[in-house]
Amino acid sequence: MVTALSFAGAASAATVYNFNLDTPDPSSDLGAVSDAGTIEVTDTGVDLFIKVTLDNGFQFRHAPDDNHHTFVFQSDLGHATITNFNHPYFTQTAGATFSDSPFGNSWNNAIDCAHDQQATGAGCSNGAKAGNPTTLSFKVAGITFTDLVPKAYTGTKGPVKIYFAADLVGGNGVYLGRTGNIGATWDGVPVFGVPEPGTWAMMIVGFGFVGAGLRRRRADFVAA
Repeated sequence: MVTALSFAGAASAATVYNFNLDTPDPSSDLGAVSDAGTIEVTDTGVDLFIKVTLDNGFQFRHAPDDNHHTFVFQSDLGHATITNFNHPYFTQTAGATFSDSPFGNSWNNAIDCAHDQQATGAGCSNGAKAGNPTTLSFKVAGITFTDLVPKAYTGTKGPVKIYFAADLVGGNGVYLGRTGNIGATWDGVPVFGVPEPGTWAMMIVGFGFVGAGLRRRRADFVAA
């Protein structure tokens, strides 16, 4: 039983991929940034769950034009269904292709953040403002990691592959109010075998059966 549960767990375990927002548009105000945050992509084999965490004071920005979107990625399956946003002002952008200079103009999935006109502390503004979000998480239905198509890009770091790009604004320090697109790269090393909740439940049940079996064998040995 333990063996069977182990195989079941391995089959249903998710795989995690970690990315770094470390490749800025060199012509932007953020051209010297090397660490704006991280992206965690969890592939369940059916859907992708993506979590973006900004650091060093960076915030998500309201896209002011068609060359900037809050977040973009490319799938070889085309326009995907994106749901489960962690904030209500994040929305999937309608359209076929999207530009995110300088990382290409044919991204087929984009997310934008609603502009907070009244500065109520919620939503995104065109520049730095208290309340601009620093995290973005969502579900992409029906695609897996192998469906993601990176963009080839050559910048100050040489040729890299850009899997995602985000439009950000600095919230403090030298980058306060400065804006620009930043691309995300991957180190090529996935983190395998992160069990899903259902797998954990199966493993716990399996361990319970094993424990019961050991107790029964111990009792039979004592009786003999």
